[in-house]
Amino acid sequence: MLKRVGYYRSALYVASAIVVAELAFVFSATRTFSILGVFADRVLIALVIVLGLWLHSNAVRYLGALWFVVTVGAVVWPLFANEKVVFSVAVVCMLVLAVLCLMAAYILLLSRPFAEEFRHQRETEPEYKATLRKTALIVILAAVVVLTAIDIYRMSSS
Repeated sequence: MLKRVGYYRSALYVASAIVVAELAFVFSATRTFSILGVFADRVLIALVIVLGLWLHSNAVRYLGALWFVVTVGAVVWPLFANEKVVFSVAVVCMLVLAVLCLMAAYILLLSRPFAEEFRHQRETEPEYKATLRKTALIVILAAVVVLTAIDIYRMSSS
């Protein structure tokens, strides 16, 4: 299947499915999106990874794979830490999320055909994607500087 669809598109589809699985987990755990604020960072990071892969960012590729591996550990650890696991919709969502994250991490890190296809996509990308990638980097760095300045101000004023 991966050859027919392409490894790059498969990585995008799996990362997008992770966003949906994260939202499904939040909904299944609470039957509402009222605590989305608690899990908003996880959903936001997954969305940023999808956007970064679409923009052909090498940094997002490797950091996203690292995030997916950490997510697998964070999702699977509670299942083994408890003596008895009661299977529910939330647990099934967690297992689906773990499998999807493992697939994405494998494709992003270990798949040689993906690396070649990603390199080719990056070499033949339209100019606007390179501009968007640079703009996104500038926005992220500016946000980091502003948030760090806010933290320093709050620490010095207390």
